[in-house]
Amino acid sequence: MRIEGVGFVPPAVMGQAAGGAATGGIAGSFSNYLDQALKDLTAMQNNAAALQDAFATGKISDVHQVVIATQEAGIALDLVLSVIHAYEQIMQMQV
Repeated sequence: MRIEGVGFVPPAVMGQAAGGAATGGIAGSFSNYLDQALKDLTAMQNNAAALQDAFATGKISDVHQVVIATQEAGIALDLVLSVIHAYEQIMQMQV
C-alpha cells in the first residue's frame, strides 16, 4: 500500500516564498500558497467523492481506500479553514 503526503506546500511555492521577489513579496507568496492549498483541497475532495461513488456502485471493494481518502480530505479542509481563520485574526490586529 502506498501512502501519499498531503501535498499542500509544493517545493515551487516554498522556493517562491523564500525568495519573495518572484511573487511580489510576502503577500504574494501567501496568496500563491493559499491558492495552491485550495486547489489541492478541491482535488482531494473530488478524489474522495469519486472513490465513494465507485464504492457505492461496486466498481471498487476496498473500503479502506475510501475511508482514508475521505479522512484526508476532511483533515485538509480543517487545515485550510484554520489557516484562513488565523489570517483573519492577524489582519484584525492593531499595528
